[in-house]
Amino acid sequence: MEKKVLLLSPYADLTSYGLRSISASLKKNGIDTIMVFLADQGGTCSDSGRTAGFYKEETIKEIAELSKNCIYIGISLMSCFFERIKNLTLRLKDYTDIPVIWGGIHTFIDWEESSGIADFVVAGDGEKVSVELAGLLSVKSRDYLENSDISGINNLIFRKNGKLYKSAVLGAVIEDLDSIPVPDIDLENKFIMINSRIKELTREIFYHYQISNPLFGLKKEVYYQTLSSRGCPHSCTYCSNNILKRLSRGKYLRFRSPEHLIKELKMAKEIYTGVSCVVFSDDSFISMPQGKIHEFASLYKRHIGLPFRCLVSPATIDEGKLRILLDSGLKSIQMGIESGSPETLRLYKRAGNVEGIINAVNILNRYRDNFDPPVYDLIVDNPFESLKNRKETLNLVLSLPKPFKIQLFSLILFPKTELYDKYIEENMHNHRSIDIKNRQFYEIEPDYINILLILAKRDFPAPIIRFFASGFFIRLFSLRPVNYILIMLASVLRRLKALFSRRGEPRL
Repeated sequence: MEKKVLLLSPYADLTSYGLRSISASLKKNGIDTIMVFLADQGGTCSDSGRTAGFYKEETIKEIAELSKNCIYIGISLMSCFFERIKNLTLRLKDYTDIPVIWGGIHTFIDWEESSGIADFVVAGDGEKVSVELAGLLSVKSRDYLENSDISGINNLIFRKNGKLYKSAVLGAVIEDLDSIPVPDIDLENKFIMINSRIKELTREIFYHYQISNPLFGLKKEVYYQTLSSRGCPHSCTYCSNNILKRLSRGKYLRFRSPEHLIKELKMAKEIYTGVSCVVFSDDSFISMPQGKIHEFASLYKRHIGLPFRCLVSPATIDEGKLRILLDSGLKSIQMGIESGSPETLRLYKRAGNVEGIINAVNILNRYRDNFDPPVYDLIVDNPFESLKNRKETLNLVLSLPKPFKIQLFSLILFPKTELYDKYIEENMHNHRSIDIKNRQFYEIEPDYINILLILAKRDFPAPIIRFFASGFFIRLFSLRPVNYILIMLASVLRRLKALFSRRGEPRL
């Protein structure tokens, strides 16, 4: 019988780098894969698109049908998809007895809870364990597995008859990223959920979803997204890297060789001929060592030649590296400012300070004629912040040299991070930032300061925003009845946005 594995991605974005990397590893070892992207950009779940929404019955049935004769069903998830994937997993058991394996950031951070739902859980890099588990389940049923069967497999956990079995080593990382094949990016055996039905993924649908994905604000751009590294040079208290770095066994920050990266991008250009730009979603692309930056820039300019975007942090901005990247095609930069409050930056344990942020912004501003307006990320909805802290962020934004764009991200407290532990320790009221399993980071609280930041994002005149940021207006709009009106208005606008988004879905 042909050996194959069904892989599911719940993310709105079709990149799914980790899952595609696992698919490539399985294929390299003679195991075919089927990938299904449960992309939910237009509210295709039962509650109009909320993260906690559950997949409809016809979707579950079609997934179960695709899983026939598969060794297992693999699902990648972040914490904000927990409830949705828990529901999917339990309902799949009504239609199939094929084992379900969970992997991704959430299972690494909180494998104890995950192992009570999924048949198997991966806690660490998933490429090797996915292949080894497929080999094991090809010859031995899950019901007859013992602890000795997984003794030589890292990062694996499973529960049987109420007893927990786990590998001797959890959190093992693959230090040589070039040992992993480039991600599985072709269109063979790829499917996508559209209006709750599973359809074949075509180039045209791929282009449509990349253009309409609101995450990057790349209007009318068919982007190809990838990673050149794993890990992060920082350990910010709110970020999953904060706990992942502590749990990992081996070198945490790792880089692919420029040759390995360019090989993938050349394949992407051949398969997706309509791609117009590349996005590197590393936590800080510019932290790549100087020698690798030089080599990458030379190869990229020669073989790829598309404009590209990358993420940086104020503490890693290097003017020399920036000039090299600009010469090779860098056209857009996204930088995490996060806050303009010294107190909040200390709370986050951000590398650098407000002066460092201003210095990084000034470096970017010196090259403003060479690339698109930079995108600055800010974290809002922080229960630890005072009104003074939040106004400091607003004032910083209003003082930044134009042009620039802003992205707002609602604080979500990942389990076991330092900021999460502080929240629990201080027994704070049930703030929405703790609701990680039911909320996405782009679901911004519609309060007054956030609205002023949104106006700044829309390039509203700074003097007018400063006027409305006076103490009188802030006190007025902090009153509960007035704030309730703001919340209701924001809810109506979200629903209208979701309605128009659904109208833009491909009709198949």
